[in-house]
Amino acid sequence: MDTPDFTADTWTQRLDRMIHAEAAGKQSTIMKYPNELAFFAGFCIDNGVRSYLEVGIQHGGLLAFMETACQFETVAGVSYEERETLRSRRNGHPDWAIFIGDSHSPEYRTWRAGLGQIDLVMIDGDHSYAGVKADYELELSMPSRYIAFHDIANKACGVPRLWNEIPDDRKLGSLTNDDPEVRMLITIRDRNTEDFYSRHIEKHGVGAGIGIVRGSLEAA
Repeated sequence: MDTPDFTADTWTQRLDRMIHAEAAGKQSTIMKYPNELAFFAGFCIDNGVRSYLEVGIQHGGLLAFMETACQFETVAGVSYEERETLRSRRNGHPDWAIFIGDSHSPEYRTWRAGLGQIDLVMIDGDHSYAGVKADYELELSMPSRYIAFHDIANKACGVPRLWNEIPDDRKLGSLTNDDPEVRMLITIRDRNTEDFYSRHIEKHGVGAGIGIVRGSLEAA
């Protein structure tokens, strides 16, 4: 792979175009706010992330977006089940390393150990407090530079509790959408209607939030 050109003007413009194209599409499966996604991808580019693992890939939309936006050399993902949309997407990405199963299982621990060092791990699977804590503790035991969490501000799940327990000196940055007029990129299953967002904001809050902390290889 050629060395990517990540000069500020180049990558910000390209990322902006990609997000606008995703928002304009009719089949987006990325359940992320565009400003939060721009922050996350920008962090990866600014910090030279070349290998990426996503725990909780569902349809694989974010995995594909991040690979294209950041031009990773290694891409891996975990899904509890293989949906048809994920299976179809995998056919176009034979280089992806994918684990189908429980991220809390002994089998996953063995698979994860086999990956070796991962620059950034995104945890976006089991959103219960016990589940996300188990994922975080396992990833802390594996070699990684950074660990990210989705839904750090989602009041309907256990991620904010864990995020608030992590010491500030391990946290590297976060961003949560605070504009009720901003919509997530996802468009499948009528998730871009006013009725959906009215109910979603009442239950989950205005933003989901993405936070990033130091992994096991980054000293505080």
